[in-house]
Amino acid sequence: MLLAARWWWLLGLGGGTSCLTAATQQLDPTPVQQPTIGPTTQPTTEPLRLPFVVQTLADVLAAARAAEGTDAAVAAVHNRLESGASEALMQGGYGIFSRLTTAEGLQYTVVTGQGNYSRVFVVDGKQSWESLPGKVKEVPAAELDLALRRTALFPIRDIDRFFAKVELVGTETEDKKEAFVLRLTSKFDPDETETWFIDRESGLLIRRDYMTFGRFGRIPATTRLGDYRDVDGVKVPFLLITNTDGFLQQFKVAEVKQNTEVDASLFRKPEPQPGAGKRK
Repeated sequence: MLLAARWWWLLGLGGGTSCLTAATQQLDPTPVQQPTIGPTTQPTTEPLRLPFVVQTLADVLAAARAAEGTDAAVAAVHNRLESGASEALMQGGYGIFSRLTTAEGLQYTVVTGQGNYSRVFVVDGKQSWESLPGKVKEVPAAELDLALRRTALFPIRDIDRFFAKVELVGTETEDKKEAFVLRLTSKFDPDETETWFIDRESGLLIRRDYMTFGRFGRIPATTRLGDYRDVDGVKVPFLLITNTDGFLQQFKVAEVKQNTEVDASLFRKPEPQPGAGKRK
């Protein structure tokens, strides 16, 4: 069921339901066509595009950075509001999600499952918590690192914020595409790593492998990203599929709006109300 999903699976999704007052905007569903780029044999002072002959890790990161958008377009994004539908692909179950993420690392996520049962997840840059009716549950310190990493609006540009080391470990075929494989080591926990797959042709991030947390401890997870579209000059994935220890879930983004008005009260931890949320 949807409510069994851990909130940090919503990689790259964004938020706002009725709890968010900012309006959303329906985008043209037609994917933006990528320009055809000729090959080059060495790094230049111009923004790099793929395919090209990769010689160093710097080449891959430069091309992936350019694929996210121009520096000016990225700098103009102060927050992102996204919403859409989710589906448990094997177990069944539908729901809706929405999330507001700011460039400062604040994040407000609402997940509503069948029966209109909602859960709210918040990251304020230093801590994270889940709000249920009459109950506030803090995310354990061991899980906070992963929660913070999920607040990146532009993962490639935000590498230095969350990772201490990046390595180019080779190439693999991912979804019939040749991809460069990066291994990233967390800045906050040297034993925590992620593996990223960068599409050689487009330079876009198309897969992330990482460890998340289940009911009985750490479990492997994969998020695949696709259907990238242009929003205000930057690329945003409109399709994400997560595989968390065999639990498959699909997220389709329907609406995106950037630079909305943000209600600061969303990021204040509520006080639990005695007796609220109890069954009668």
